[in-house]
Amino acid sequence: MMCSTRLLLSVFALLAPVSCAVKPQVTTPYGPIVGFEHTSTESGSKYHVFLGIRYGNPPDHIYRFHKPEPVEKWPHINHDATHFRASCIPSLRSELEEHVNYSEDCLFLNIVTPSDARQKKLPVLVFIHGGGFQFGDSSMLGYSKAADNFVSQDIIFVSVQYRLGPLGFFTTGDAEIPGNMGLWDQTLALQFLHEVLPDFGGDPDRITLAGHSSGAASVSALLYSPHSDHLFSQAIQLSGSIYSESNLHPNVVDDSRELAKAVGCPQEDSKELRECIEIRTVDELLDGMEKIGELLPGPRNKKFHPYFDQDFFPYDKNSNSMVQENSD
Repeated sequence: MMCSTRLLLSVFALLAPVSCAVKPQVTTPYGPIVGFEHTSTESGSKYHVFLGIRYGNPPDHIYRFHKPEPVEKWPHINHDATHFRASCIPSLRSELEEHVNYSEDCLFLNIVTPSDARQKKLPVLVFIHGGGFQFGDSSMLGYSKAADNFVSQDIIFVSVQYRLGPLGFFTTGDAEIPGNMGLWDQTLALQFLHEVLPDFGGDPDRITLAGHSSGAASVSALLYSPHSDHLFSQAIQLSGSIYSESNLHPNVVDDSRELAKAVGCPQEDSKELRECIEIRTVDELLDGMEKIGELLPGPRNKKFHPYFDQDFFPYDKNSNSMVQENSD
């Protein structure tokens, strides 16, 4: 999965050096955002790039394993959007890449527009990265190839980060930790985009949501959920679906409790489990993942992924059974 994901993302990835000569500024309902101008090495065309735009509050405003909270306004302060922000923490230490900053404070997105976009009302492509719900970030996509391949055609390009692995999909199978935090992150990003895209020259009524691998499964999940299906008008799924056993399976509850046990938390009482695991450090969680392992034999090869929680997916148990049958 990692190789195929990297291969596709290399289409986007060749990052270009940041030019500080021109600093485009966009005023949004949340406050002003300052980016930079990028000149294509292929065509010489100029684009406006805004990296690391916060769409969700940092972790000190939310509890771990809860739904994200909308970002607060930053009036009269320029939001520096000239570089990629911290990446979400992957499942294993082996998936940590050198020279990449990782943090639980990782709810950021990136927007690339034509230099004259604000005089227009352009369609928008929102891309969700892959990585098996275990690793990956928006910097893998870069911005230069996205500018050459999409923005050059008057399409605004957006890439989104979301919580991964146990930090994004741990669940007790009940109301204490319902799970699917990563999907709620993606939904909040789309809600945020509906508010700010008009200021960038984008049309919120013409959002195409796309993704590869687990990003495609995310697109499928967002299509399936009534919390998100109205936030975009078209969808592109590249090699992934939420109906696959590897992307939606009830055993994530057992695997979550196995991780809790590995980090010294009780498994029987969900409230006690939540209170315990919320205060474990990231290093302790990564140590726990080393103990229980990430990979599984068979089609369901990853332990942490979306779960049929009857919240993000508010359907009855018959629907749950139907999903599992279709995944076999």
